[in-house]
Amino acid sequence: MADIRRLDQVGKVIDSALSHGANLISSLQFYSSNTEASRRSAIGTAIQSARADAEAAARAAGGSLGALLEINVTGFTPPQPRPLMMARVANAQAETPINPGEETLAIDVMTRWRFVPAR
Repeated sequence: MADIRRLDQVGKVIDSALSHGANLISSLQFYSSNTEASRRSAIGTAIQSARADAEAAARAAGGSLGALLEINVTGFTPPQPRPLMMARVANAQAETPINPGEETLAIDVMTRWRFVPAR
């Protein structure tokens, strides 16, 4: 098992293992080692969206949005490792290509706002 932190090195490590006697790479797992900044950004985006929705609802009801009364952030599950199944012939000529994918991070935000009726 090898833990490689630079995606641009993965193909080279695979090629090195194969050139040193390995004849099968059964799988790779990709995972994000740092999701905190993305998680906090997603929380901010979700709260902005919740506020915009609440403001639209308040206007449609003939009033305006008051103070934020409650906020609840749930639903964060760190992305799970993504398996990549592969097998490679040991004497292939080209470097093993590794293509990055995307991780999806989901946050659930529930907000409760005060409704201010029009006067």
